[in-house]
Amino acid sequence: MGLSLNLDSSVIQDNKPVPIVPGLYMGSIHCSFNEVGMREAGVTHIINTSGTPATYPNTFTYLSISIRDKDYSNLLSCIPACNIFIEAGLESGGSVLVHCTGGRSRSAAIITAFLMSSQQIFFDQAFAVVKKSRSLASCNAGFEQQLRAYGEMKHDVHRAHQLLLRRHMERVAEGRRNQETDVRRLAATTLSNPLRIKLMQPDTAAVYIIPPLRGSDMQYVCRKCQQPLFVTSSIICHTPDDNQRQSGRTPRRNSRNSSTTTAATATSSSTAATAAPPPPPPPRGRGPGHQ
Repeated sequence: MGLSLNLDSSVIQDNKPVPIVPGLYMGSIHCSFNEVGMREAGVTHIINTSGTPATYPNTFTYLSISIRDKDYSNLLSCIPACNIFIEAGLESGGSVLVHCTGGRSRSAAIITAFLMSSQQIFFDQAFAVVKKSRSLASCNAGFEQQLRAYGEMKHDVHRAHQLLLRRHMERVAEGRRNQETDVRRLAATTLSNPLRIKLMQPDTAAVYIIPPLRGSDMQYVCRKCQQPLFVTSSIICHTPDDNQRQSGRTPRRNSRNSSTTTAATATSSSTAATAAPPPPPPPRGRGPGHQ
């Protein structure tokens, strides 16, 4: 008895854009080389997170993001730029392709974030839409954690990041008590993988560098030896309620003026920390009346 096995070459090669919702496609790096397939899908805008150069910069508008598929990568900082880029592509009447290397984690995370914010839904609902269309989709644990916080904080990336930082500090404190957490290793990893976002448009040689959210990859260094110490995304914003929580008192709701003053004070302190050191005092010498 003979058996016949018919395979779809496009599925094996994984070189065609997979529609997730109308106008929004997901794919792997193989898809990014299929110009005909992308044109047939009506793709005009491409988000490239694979780390490879844009394949057709004179044909499509690209947003290239140098984010690694690692738990510690800061996905939250690139969500606003990606959301705006996708919205612009759809509003122009075109379609948007989001691709990474394998078409599994990074592209799935970015599309999930867009669905969460545009449809005001949580992670599980948004990711189910992605998974239904592309069964290979699987966000890494770090991306999923960030996206869940994103939904929990009502799609405010700054508040989501602060929530994760506070939870992380709780784990670090517990790990230090149990001698399980290597804080230096985590800090070195963050410093060595800065996020870069580039915008390229067809028929122009200009490349626009888009800074991550709130300059989240700005480094603070030692003034003496220039050794990197930490990045902006590692700073937990202080609020007036923090001291009251630590002392066991119930936080009081202060007026808006109090919050504004606190924010301004924090900004001034941050600026002073990064400013150049003051000039040395003038040498002590004899005054003009001395000979």
